[in-house]
Amino acid sequence: MSNSDSSAATNLSSQDPSTNKSADGLTNITDTLSAIATDSLPTDLAELAQIVQTAAKRREGDCLALLALLRLLNELHYDIRETLFRESLPTNRQRLYRLIKDIEQEGGWPYIRRMKLVALLACLEEIEETEEINAEDEAMSS
Repeated sequence: MSNSDSSAATNLSSQDPSTNKSADGLTNITDTLSAIATDSLPTDLAELAQIVQTAAKRREGDCLALLALLRLLNELHYDIRETLFRESLPTNRQRLYRLIKDIEQEGGWPYIRRMKLVALLACLEEIEETEEINAEDEAMSS
C-alpha cells in the first residue's frame, strides 16, 4: 500500500461518527460518507465507499439486511487487519516511525464502533410506549 493509500484509508476509517448523529443518536450514513473527503481517496476506495453507501440505502428500513451488511463489513475489517495489514507492518524503525506519525497526523487507528445495547433497549421502550398509546386509544374509541 502506498503512502497516499495508507493515508486515505486512515482518513476513511477515522472519521468521527459522533458529529453525524441523527435525532435518535444513530449515525447517518449519508452524512458520514459525505463528510469523507472522497476526492482525497484513491479512485478504487472512493468507488468502494459509494458502493457500500448504495448497498446500505437499498436496505434502508430492513434491519436484518442492514445487520448482514454490518456483519460483512466487520468480517472484511477483521480479515484485512489480521492478514494483509499485519503482514505489511513495518520491519524497521524508520518505517515504524512513519506509520506512527501517519496514525497521529491522520486521525488514529481504524475502528468500527458497535451500537450499544442501550440504544436497542431505547427502541424497545419507544415501541412499548407506542403500543400502550394505541391500546389506550382503542379502549377510548370502543
